[in-house]
Amino acid sequence: YIGAGIIELKSFLFRLENYPFILLSLFAFILSSIHGYFLGIDYLRPFRDLIVRPGRINPIMYQSPFSLALEIFFNNWKIGLISTVSGVGTPILPALITYVNGWLLGLVSSKLTLYELIVVIGPHGVIELPSLIIALAAGFKLGFYYLFRRKLFPEELKRCIKVGIGLAPLFLLAAVIEATVTPALIKYLLGWS
Repeated sequence: YIGAGIIELKSFLFRLENYPFILLSLFAFILSSIHGYFLGIDYLRPFRDLIVRPGRINPIMYQSPFSLALEIFFNNWKIGLISTVSGVGTPILPALITYVNGWLLGLVSSKLTLYELIVVIGPHGVIELPSLIIALAAGFKLGFYYLFRRKLFPEELKRCIKVGIGLAPLFLLAAVIEATVTPALIKYLLGWS
C-alpha cells in the first residue's frame, strides 16, 4: 500500500491539474497563519501566553523519543488522512482544517522571535507542513470533484486515498525529527529547559 501511495503522491505532485488545489491550500494556510499571528498579538494574547512559553520545553517532549515519535506520527498522519478525504461532499471541511492548523501556527509564532520559530518549528516543519498542504490539496480536489465532476469522483477518491497513504513516510520522518532533533536543538541553540 505504501509503495502505491508513494507512486500516487508523486503523480499528484506532477499533474498540472492539481496545482490550483495545492496553491489554494498554501494560500489558505498562509492567510490563516497571518490571522492567527495578529490575533495572538492582540485579542488572544492571554490564551497564547498560556500555551506558548518561550524558555520552557513542552513537558511531553521528555517522554521516550520512540513513543513520542509514534504518538506524533499517528496524530499527524490521522490529520493528514482526514484532510485528504475531508472534501467528500464539500470543500468546507478541508478549508476548516487548513484554517485551524494555520491559525495555531500563527498564534504560536506571535509569541516567538523568528530565530526561535525556526529552531522550534523548522527542523520537522519543512517536511510536515508541505505534507499537510498536499493532504489539504487532495481534500479540496475531492470537494471540487464531488461538486462539479461527480462522474470522475470515485476514481479521484481512490487516488486521493493513495496520496494520503503515500504521505505516511513523510509524516513519520517529520515525527522522528520532532521527537529527537527538535528538542536537542531547542536545548542547545535556545538554552530552553
